[in-house]
Amino acid sequence: MLPAAEQRQIVWIILEAIGRLEAGKGKITAFLKSSHSKIISEPQLDRKTGYGALFWLDLATIHGFITQLEEMELIETQKVRTANYSYPILTLTNAGRKALNEKIEVPLQIKKETRPESSMVSEKLTLELFQMGRTILEICTERKLKPSTIYTHFSNLIEKGMLKAQDLIYSETIDLILKAKKEHSNKKSVGDLKAVLPSYISYDEIRCVLNDKSLNP
Repeated sequence: MLPAAEQRQIVWIILEAIGRLEAGKGKITAFLKSSHSKIISEPQLDRKTGYGALFWLDLATIHGFITQLEEMELIETQKVRTANYSYPILTLTNAGRKALNEKIEVPLQIKKETRPESSMVSEKLTLELFQMGRTILEICTERKLKPSTIYTHFSNLIEKGMLKAQDLIYSETIDLILKAKKEHSNKKSVGDLKAVLPSYISYDEIRCVLNDKSLNP
């Protein structure tokens, strides 16, 4: 259990950041951590109040605190719609605004997510950018990551049902991959299927299609 004074400070820092930023859980987490995040592509974001305010905590712990505040209904997720996508942002509830304004004490426990912090938060940051309408190249540029890493995020997100292969791969390519899988049922690996598919279809595309449970009942 954290000391009461530290709990109060952490809660107020998180609530203040959520009240100021229009961002999802992953981005808020990285914003508060600051020193090892790769989200600072927006001009002056690193100068906004709250940036790096929880630098001494690891990403998984901060993420766990935000989840607890969500479970307490002090914050909630809302969808922001664009022309092509909708993406989630965190906002304060009336109870959360009251807790912040009146400096109400809120108990917190150190409760980390079970997955490694880097992959957990990084995938969510990639998802948020994609849902905001960023292209894969733009995500790579903003996150300073290789395309193969971004595709690994996509593949994992698809496997968990948070994305569909159709969201990022042309339907004609999906059809070719599924056809090859059916016609060459003895070929089990991504490499085996790559060998019988047109050269322009990448390993990453094959992996994403194979991980989509809705396409592979």
